[in-house]
Amino acid sequence: MIALAAVLGAQAASLFIDDFSISVGETKTVEVKFDNTGGDGVKAMMFYVYIDANSTAYLEFASAPVKAGLTNRSDINFQVSQPDGSNMYLVGFSSNTPITGSGVVASFKVKCKSSSHLPLGMSVKNIYVYDGSGRPTYLQNTVTKVTTLL
Repeated sequence: MIALAAVLGAQAASLFIDDFSISVGETKTVEVKFDNTGGDGVKAMMFYVYIDANSTAYLEFASAPVKAGLTNRSDINFQVSQPDGSNMYLVGFSSNTPITGSGVVASFKVKCKSSSHLPLGMSVKNIYVYDGSGRPTYLQNTVTKVTTLL
């Protein structure tokens, strides 16, 4: 598992997708996981889920992200758009009260079109976190290793 961490005041938050393997022709559900068990203050987050450029010949999104896990709280707003064709989704969620804890914040399906001997990847990029102070924090990008199987 690859996770990212950044200091938000006195606490750390992370957002990541676990490494996974997928067979040719298979459609797999992929989960974006959030961990903010160390503190409080996250009231909004926006990020891209991106199929890396060398991976788009082998992988494709089979569904748009849907809210899950922590975002099932009725007070959390959830938005999805697809600003860059078929290889990127923009996901955002926000709340009037701090979002804490850990769990899945979004899930979507990805399909393997063919096998590759090259390393494939997906990324969570440009993660914007807002704690209500008026100053956004940008977390580091994370890369998920994807192994294709025959």
